[in-house]
Amino acid sequence: MRKIVISTIVLLFSLSVQAKVIQVLPGHNTLQPAFEQAINGDTVVLVEGNYTTDGYVQVTAAITLRSISPEVTPVVFIDYNRTIQFDAQGPVTVQGVHFASSVVDGICYIAFSAEQNHLINNRFSTCSVQAGKASYVVGNGFYNAPFSTFNSVFTLFGSNTVSTSKGNGTPAVQISGAESYLIGNTVSCLSTSTSKNCSGITVIGNRAYVVANRINHRVSELLSFGTSTFINMLNVAASQNYVSSNLVHFLNGDNFFTAAGKVQPIIASGISNVVNNVVYVTGDMAEATDADNSIGIRMSGASVIGDVQNNIVANFPGTAMSSDNQVDALEFKFNLCYNNKDNSACDAAKGNLIADPLFVDTTHFILSNTSPAINTGNPVLHLSDLNGSRADMGIHGGKYGFSQYDVQRAASDNPYIYPLFSEVNLTKVDEVTVKAVSIARFK
Repeated sequence: MRKIVISTIVLLFSLSVQAKVIQVLPGHNTLQPAFEQAINGDTVVLVEGNYTTDGYVQVTAAITLRSISPEVTPVVFIDYNRTIQFDAQGPVTVQGVHFASSVVDGICYIAFSAEQNHLINNRFSTCSVQAGKASYVVGNGFYNAPFSTFNSVFTLFGSNTVSTSKGNGTPAVQISGAESYLIGNTVSCLSTSTSKNCSGITVIGNRAYVVANRINHRVSELLSFGTSTFINMLNVAASQNYVSSNLVHFLNGDNFFTAAGKVQPIIASGISNVVNNVVYVTGDMAEATDADNSIGIRMSGASVIGDVQNNIVANFPGTAMSSDNQVDALEFKFNLCYNNKDNSACDAAKGNLIADPLFVDTTHFILSNTSPAINTGNPVLHLSDLNGSRADMGIHGGKYGFSQYDVQRAASDNPYIYPLFSEVNLTKVDEVTVKAVSIARFK
């Protein structure tokens, strides 16, 4: 055993000797020569300033690309409609860099071929990002820059800020593949006169934890939406998913001058638990043309099962909650409905309430002391509040209370810890197995 340990140490030492740091100065086409001389394990460091490129840029080594220090954010301008392609066979880390299109309101692309990439504290402006499989994406800003992964075995997407006015139905965030963790992100969608059907988060794959995300929808001006417009903010497909403590807020419903065709803020399918979420409309949103299929929380598919509990849906001009599966395998229980067109899902016999939730404000959505949603959630122990009391309804109730993730959403360099769970076990709800602990913003 001792010989094996010694040889391992020597091997690690030899690798560390070979790895080098390549410092790149700002300028035109200074990046590609640095990438060409880099080998696996090298670090390419960018000093403060602007970097411009011609055409397509390729990175073939598994490198770390980062800013020279946390206080500096170098800007990489990518040629219009071109790509920086990370084609390495191993993982790549990119940290503290701003990527932008060389043309105002243009488009550029960042793509990763390998698995287990790390994107930490970067900014992407009109640069679409495809992160590759099994990626860690933490603390980034995406501005009119859709983010996606495909066929990923594992994805951690946390503490990111995403805003978009791209209204072609492409989600601002799309995660495809099993075992995803979307925790503590802020996603803002802006509908404009030319791009109305803005979409927020779409997750396609089993065993997703979608927890404590703030999803805002704004409308730029008084708009006529039209019957072809479909607006959804959080769509969790596949199965064995846990959707908890997310806020979907339509901030200026008055600007829906005429109705959209269909509005479905939260959609879940397969085997899904939808717990302690809030759907809220500020203002007088016009009733959708397809009113029967405009649903605040929709459980989608004839075979969908699970529980919808401790949620609040308010001021929605459609059905508060509904399921495509009409059998008893799915229940709406201990939810609160208020001022929706159709509150029939809030059956009092199942612990539901039809009442004003009495929020202190519609920024933080904290319940007032006299709110009927306090201590009226499902009384089962595993859904109780962090202090051990019976669960409140809404985003601040339950084990994943929204405010405990505020540190992630704050503009700060302070590190914080993610617990990552081994699986979503819907049959043994009293058992939680931690797979790993991840530290974000650790520099």
